[in-house]
Amino acid sequence: MQGEDGKYQIWLRFEIDSRPFVSFIIVKKYTEKNGGEQYTGEFNKTDEIYKMAESYISKEENEEYHRDGWWIDWFYVPSGGTEAEDPLPDFKLCNDAYFDLYEKDNYDAFVDSAVAEMKRMKERIKNFV
Repeated sequence: MQGEDGKYQIWLRFEIDSRPFVSFIIVKKYTEKNGGEQYTGEFNKTDEIYKMAESYISKEENEEYHRDGWWIDWFYVPSGGTEAEDPLPDFKLCNDAYFDLYEKDNYDAFVDSAVAEMKRMKERIKNFV
């Protein structure tokens, strides 16, 4: 995307902080001192920048984007929701849902749900190539 103050990209990511989630983030391109190009999420995101990014991402009727810092939208895995409550695995507190991942069937189901959520999010990108 090209904005008035720079070039941006939208990235689809799987992240684990304390709980695993899938997200769209917005990053801004910059040039390093040595001339190399990099991207950063550390910049002021105006309403205009969020709206520009959101124009590339479809949403369901009555659905809200979940803007927060560099995140345009995000959902926990495997629930597909935005509430951080059990039975979501917590990788910092090591709750029961976390320890359940040590069982192969639970682990496989968790990975499958993460992949399914990534695919669902990918399908929301307008004009995806």
